[in-house]
Amino acid sequence: MSWRQSTVSPAGTHHLVEGRPFYAARFDAVLPFHEPGLAPVSDASGAYHIDPHGKPAYARRFERTFGFYGGRSAVIDHDGWQHILADGVPLSPRTWSWCGNFQSGRCPVRDVEGRYLHIDLEGKPVGHRSWRYAGDYREGAAVVQRDDGLHSHVDLGGEPLHPLWFLDLDVFHKGFARARARGGWLHVDRHGRPVYHRRFAAVEPFYNGQARVERADGGLEIIDEGGRTLLVLRPALPDTSGRPRHAEDRVAIPWLLPESMVKTLEALPTDRPVALLMRHGPRFDLEPGRAGLDVTLLPEGEPLVRHLGEMMRGRLASLTSSPVLRCVQTAELLAEGAGVALPIPTDELLGMPGAYVADTRLAGPTFRDEPYFDLMRRLSTTQPPPPGFHDPREATRRLLAMMVEPTTPGLHVFVSHDSIVGIAMAHLTGRFPQPWVRCLEAGFAWREGDSTVVSYQGHRVEVTP
Repeated sequence: MSWRQSTVSPAGTHHLVEGRPFYAARFDAVLPFHEPGLAPVSDASGAYHIDPHGKPAYARRFERTFGFYGGRSAVIDHDGWQHILADGVPLSPRTWSWCGNFQSGRCPVRDVEGRYLHIDLEGKPVGHRSWRYAGDYREGAAVVQRDDGLHSHVDLGGEPLHPLWFLDLDVFHKGFARARARGGWLHVDRHGRPVYHRRFAAVEPFYNGQARVERADGGLEIIDEGGRTLLVLRPALPDTSGRPRHAEDRVAIPWLLPESMVKTLEALPTDRPVALLMRHGPRFDLEPGRAGLDVTLLPEGEPLVRHLGEMMRGRLASLTSSPVLRCVQTAELLAEGAGVALPIPTDELLGMPGAYVADTRLAGPTFRDEPYFDLMRRLSTTQPPPPGFHDPREATRRLLAMMVEPTTPGLHVFVSHDSIVGIAMAHLTGRFPQPWVRCLEAGFAWREGDSTVVSYQGHRVEVTP
């Protein structure tokens, strides 16, 4: 008989194998055996571990003992929490206010100041940061929570696995993790990117490519890894509140497409390539003093982006995006709304650093110290640019040349940022944007004879090379 086949007896005082006692001893409480064949027990002498014969594995006693994971067990004594090896020897002299279990050679612990971190198999801290919370590793990643309450994943070295942060987050299961954004729960991949654009009241992990989810209206579904409904398990629950209710993908949103842009889009020529230099969709707020490269689109704004894509159905010919995630997300939603599968290459002229920044190190102090709209107005004029910036007129010419390069008739969308759209349109039309560039607002450009027509906020001009 082997300890691997043992179970805890109904009374919780010993172990059984095939329904028979595994040994003669009895204890106040026992827990299951774990590799290397030791089980936590307690009796009048204290807490410790026993071998498969029911004998103590070492002489030391603790206030409480737990199972062995990775050859180490969490224990509690009067000095606090620590890990021990199979012979009862401490893993390290340091004690903690709480210890977890080792998974993937890492273990979460909490220090006396209430900060969480991970330690390795030698008991040494992993990485250089502590967290408000840290969980177990699974599939090479663990969930951590920073002080503002948001969650992300870190790798085995304690470094960020991706730049995205969520209201709540789970470890990976078969390559996907449950995540909660402001619009609800969803699944994300190892890059932290949503694998579909729906949001739910609750989601379960994927099981053989399918997951059970609950909609905002109380309905239950089975979805695939693309978020598509495979089976309805329960229809929407009756609403007795008397208030109007929207499905999760029809949330009322406070944004509208700019009227002048919609009118221009409807009147564009259809027999030639037309370029759209567009700001990304509605996003979460930026933290003061930060570029916000990891800031994503607001889930409740995503239907608006898809709607714009629907307006381009049958006409969308290509998509190019800034490398910044919220711009890539915008491009993906436009393609989804238009019902086309298009590659989405990225171009640094559209962002990170963008057409107007020559040296991020030199330009950084200007972005930090000069009021944003003052800098935008300054770059929209013919005066010399600040240190670290290209001549904005020459940069605009390069940007326009990229926009009018496609030769296939249809709409060619370039997803960028308000600063790039605003400065470019100011130089091309001679007007500073009024109001400032809104989310999903675009400037249009197409060739007519030897000239290029540029249209923005209802103003149309011809630009001669």
